[in-house]
This record gives sequence, C-alpha cells and structure tokens, in this order.
Amino acid sequence: MNKSVKIARLEDYDKLKPLHKEVHDLHVKGRPDKYKTTDDTLDYEYFKETVENDNGRVFIIEENQKVVAFTIIRKSQSPRLNTVIQSESVFIEDFGVDEAFRGMGLGKLLFEEVVAFTKELGIMTLELGVWEFNQNAIGFYESMGMQAQSRKMEIRLGRGSENVLKSELKQLDLQKNIKVDFDWLIKQMLENIGSTDPELRDKLIYTTFYQLISEDFLSSRQMNFLLEACLEESYLFYKIGQIKEDSVFTRSFSSLVLALLIDKDRVKPFLTEELAQKTIESSMQYLEKELDTRGYVEGKGWAHSIAHGADYLVACIKHPAFQFTERCLSVIKECLFKEALYCDDEDGRIIFAIEALLDKGMDEESLERWIFGVSNTLKDLYDKEGYSLYFYRKKTNVTNFMKTLYFRLEFLHVGKEIRQHIVEELEKWHKIGL
Repeated sequence: MNKSVKIARLEDYDKLKPLHKEVHDLHVKGRPDKYKTTDDTLDYEYFKETVENDNGRVFIIEENQKVVAFTIIRKSQSPRLNTVIQSESVFIEDFGVDEAFRGMGLGKLLFEEVVAFTKELGIMTLELGVWEFNQNAIGFYESMGMQAQSRKMEIRLGRGSENVLKSELKQLDLQKNIKVDFDWLIKQMLENIGSTDPELRDKLIYTTFYQLISEDFLSSRQMNFLLEACLEESYLFYKIGQIKEDSVFTRSFSSLVLALLIDKDRVKPFLTEELAQKTIESSMQYLEKELDTRGYVEGKGWAHSIAHGADYLVACIKHPAFQFTERCLSVIKECLFKEALYCDDEDGRIIFAIEALLDKGMDEESLERWIFGVSNTLKDLYDKEGYSLYFYRKKTNVTNFMKTLYFRLEFLHVGKEIRQHIVEELEKWHKIGL
C-alpha cells in the first residue's frame, strides 16, 4: 500500500475525530474504571494547541479523505529537580490505526515518521505510555525497538475492588423495582470476570450476566458493548497460549458470556450479520488456540476452558448464521488431541457440539467419516510414539469421547451404524491397551 504521512492542520480536526474515538473506545473496554464512554473524545482546544505549537505535532495517514492512522506527539522536559538530570524527549500521547487498515504497515510508517521528527529536533529519546491490557500495542512498540523504562503499578481499593463488587452483587435484587446503573455494573463485572475468587467469578458475576441477558434487563446497545468487549484481545484471547496461568479464567469466562449473547441473538436478534459471523468464527478460533486445558484449579475453582469453549461453540452452531460444519468437526478433533488428560467431563460438553451439528442437518455419513478420521489420527500417533504416556493420554481422551458419544446417540435413538462402528473402534483400541 503506497501511503504517505502528512502533518495535520486545524482543518483535519473533524476527519480525525472518528479514529480518535475508536482508540478511546478500546481503552473504555480495557479499563472501564478509568475511561468513560463519550462521543466527544478529542478536545478541540487541545488539538488546536498541538497543531499550532512548535512543541507538538499531529501526524496522519489518509485514505479517500478519511484518516486511517494518526499519532499525537509533544516535546517533553524532565522536571527541574536537583535529583534529576535535565533532558528532553518526545512523548507519544496518542497512536492509532483504523482496525480495517491494520496489518498493512501503516503503524510502522507512522512510527518511523515520529522517529525521524524526533531526530530532526536533536532529541534522542522517544517515550510513550501503554496500558498492560493492550498487548497488541505493546507487541507493536517492542517490534519497533522500544523497551520498558519503568512500571506504574496499582492496587485497587475503591468502588471497583473485588470485595466491594462482591458485596454489591450479593445485595443486588433485579426483581425489585430499583434503578440499577447497568452500564457501570457491566464494566465492573467485565473488569473482574477473570477473578481467581470462585465465588465472585462463578456464583456472582457469571450468574448475574446470565440473569441480565436471559431476562432482558440489558438493551441492545449494552449487549453489543458487552459482546464486543468479550471478543477483544484483552478478554477472550487474553494472553492466549499461556499455560497454568490465571489468565485462563478471563478467557474461559468470557467465552461463557459470549455463549449467552450469541444464544440471545438466536432468539431475539440484536447483532449485525457481520458481528454475528465474527462471534461464531471466534468460538472456533478460541478452542483452536487455547492451550491451558485445566478443569478444576485448587483454591481458584473451575477454569474449564475446553468445556466452556464447547458451550460457546454449541451456542454458535445453533445460531442461524452458522455454516461451518467441516471446520467445526476439525476444531472438535483438535480438542481431543490437545496436550491434556480430560477428567472433568470435557468430553460430555464437547459431545453436545456433535449433537447440535446433527440437529443442524449434518448427515450421519459425515459423522461416520469424521470418526474414521479421528481413529486414523490416533493410529498414526501410535505408530509414531508407541504406547508412550503421550499416546496413552490421547487414547484415553479419544476412547472416553467415543464411549460418551455412543451412549448419547443411543439415548437420541439415532446413528445405529455409527454406534456399531464406535464399538468396533473401541474394541480395537482396547486390544492395543492390553
């Protein structure tokens, strides 16, 4: 993409406002205790002072008269204290690229312009601040050569603290005709959705979300906000790939809330077609990428990422916009071969995805071919690994799943030939285990 960076002028103010708001909204989702929802995010006087003052610059990149990337920078002086060496730096106050234009090199182009400008001033230090929740931004800045200089830390003791939220949720009675600030409540529960306190996370936050969504306490605007927040990198995909870390609670319980919302849209539509498709796609991406497969975590309660992810997937399969049978079967198969030994009913929850696919119209021949494929993959693993511990755990997951599937199909009075095939496969693997 052949784009160039230009210095913004006062007349660019209105063009910059939409993208500035997009960046602000990202921060509202990431830290709702610090940022508030507003349509007016770019102060005119602040913008005017920046573009007209030699100590600041606003750089923009445009596409068809639309600002698709921008940064706001200012010269900064160290405080005049006897204990501090006097120095100048350039500080990046804002930096953003339109979501539709990310991955095209615009951020790199913009950053390089800031570096060049800083050098022109004879200043050798470029600084910025970034929130911990914004892992994408941190990764980008690190790729441009930036390093952490200091850390700003916090302990939350105010209204948004876990203990205070727990107390408020315990006292909440939605059946009483009492005015509730649902915007505030949603943001506070989102902020604590990954709490390691199982009472707060499971019994209070998730249960309250369930009641708010299922009993129509939330407006379409509020449900859209909640869904888009949960789909963000800082929730459903928060530190995805980590193993045996508390971040799994944020991901796992975000998937449960998404399951509630996509199911609500099935019954009472409120999502755009594009957002519904994104939600469905994210359910499969999450199960593919999740590596922390723990069920119950001592002292912290249920992580249950695969079971919760399966619940999310089931809700998506039932949605009228779902059209991904083969992809879904591939995801389920991948779950069976993850680095895990399932012992907390994960297989039972995954089975409901198969049942939902059958209800959706998947023919039994497709399911039978898929079972053959799973069995063949297990055989390939046996040929490669022998009867190793690694193979044994995969075999345990697969055979337990097959057993559960057999009885579920029998209960539903369907798949007679599939059940016979399952029996044959189980007999084969039982002999190998002798």
